[in-house]
Amino acid sequence: MVTYDTVEVEDTLEDLLYKLIGCYLTFSDKKVFPEEVYKIHRKLALKFPQSVPYNIVDFFRILNEKPLFEVFGPPVSTNFNHNDFFNSPLFLFNSISEAAYEFYIDYNRTKVNTLQRQQLHMRSFLEHCRAQNDKKRYQQIYTAVRVNIYNKGFFQNGNLVYEPETNMYLEKEFEHFILKMEELYHITSTDEELIRNFYRQVNGPKRFLICNHCHLPMFNENQCHNNEVCFSNSKENRAPRKVVELEKGEVRLVPESGIIFYNVIPGLEEYRVYYKLKGYFSSYGVNVNLFPNLEKDGDIEITYQGKRILIDVKDYRRPEELANNINKRLGNFLDLDYVYIPQYRTKYNDYMKVLKDQVNIDEIYRMTGRKLQFVNEKQLIELVKKKFEIA
Repeated sequence: MVTYDTVEVEDTLEDLLYKLIGCYLTFSDKKVFPEEVYKIHRKLALKFPQSVPYNIVDFFRILNEKPLFEVFGPPVSTNFNHNDFFNSPLFLFNSISEAAYEFYIDYNRTKVNTLQRQQLHMRSFLEHCRAQNDKKRYQQIYTAVRVNIYNKGFFQNGNLVYEPETNMYLEKEFEHFILKMEELYHITSTDEELIRNFYRQVNGPKRFLICNHCHLPMFNENQCHNNEVCFSNSKENRAPRKVVELEKGEVRLVPESGIIFYNVIPGLEEYRVYYKLKGYFSSYGVNVNLFPNLEKDGDIEITYQGKRILIDVKDYRRPEELANNINKRLGNFLDLDYVYIPQYRTKYNDYMKVLKDQVNIDEIYRMTGRKLQFVNEKQLIELVKKKFEIA
């Protein structure tokens, strides 16, 4: 049987401490550690080689003696507010401390899955760009970073790539992209650090099987990073798949799977239709831009002779779910002209009718004096031509 390597989803410090407390609460013989505790200890020792002893008995001894911040440093998660936990030892008299138990209960209630947490890297980058004074430059930086991810592994000349492809960068290829960003947009060290957070470094020797849907390394021939999102058992992955082999010493950069699943794959249609509109209207002098006002004004902006059109691209399987989400966030749709629905969605029975019946269009009209319109690609092109008076 052929075996393949995979890119493991890396646990955060909070994940590991949560798992360690969970193990300690469940095993009865405190003198005999289960295998899971040894695994957690090894991961922490690799993450913090200067402060975590490689002897597990010594490790538990310092967890009884030292506050956690002395062992691991301060918490880095922006969603983490358990200062009492980090200012206390994990154990008191070989029992879980009160602060540790409170952390365990709260973390169990509020934790997000790993893919969602990886997606927060993109959100952090977006918020960083929005916070800068030079809005025009950071609009260009944000758009260039997003477009680079689309074009690596998913698009060629604006067309979706369907044959086996990969999102993995050669090290020199990725560093060339960073240098290009420095030359074009004068990115700062903070900008660069946030961009690098989107990617994981993998070192050879490795042998990867590439998924035909997300273009990331699979766990095995039948399982991708997230089968619910990736549909790795679909027809796409029954077709021949690409195998990537890394020699010893070879380095590749792989996008975090959460970035691909939550930012890139849902945005493939917005990039495709952007490219289609740009190709159709550019010869008339029309400007077509992605992510206007750093995504505060929808997904696509079209301007011509002082006129402006704002479009939001929505790619939902079920129109009822989309209608519900729009109604919850009506304020986000007040400045939009059109909500674009992919053609393959409108082929489902009554998709557009369900939207028009269930979205609170009357409330939007009351607040803005105009009705929100749902359109497919053909309708959108005709409406843009009509508004801009282009034959």
